[in-house]
Amino acid sequence: GHMPKAHKGAINKVLHLENSHVIATGDDDGVVKVWDLRLATSGKACVMELKDHEGTVTDMAYRESEKMLLTSAGDGTLGVFDMRTSKLYAMSDSFGED
Repeated sequence: GHMPKAHKGAINKVLHLENSHVIATGDDDGVVKVWDLRLATSGKACVMELKDHEGTVTDMAYRESEKMLLTSAGDGTLGVFDMRTSKLYAMSDSFGED
C-alpha cells in the first residue's frame, strides 16, 4: 500500500528501525517521521513526528539497544532522538556544511 501526503516535502531517506513494521522517513524540509506499518489501514501509522532540523535529512542510523535515532541534515547538524520519549535528546552545533 501507500500513504498519500505522508510528508509535505519530498522523502529523502527511509530507515527500517525495529521488527518488520517500524520505519523512519526523513524529508527535504528536515522533518523525521516514525511509522508503525501495522496501523497503516487506520490512518494513524505516523507515531512520531520530529521537526528539529532545518535542512534536508541526509542520513539516519538507529541503535536499537539504546532506542536512539541519529540523524544528519543539510543544515550541518546531527540530531539524536530518544525513541522512548519521542523527543530530541541532543543536537550538535552546525558544522557549516552538508
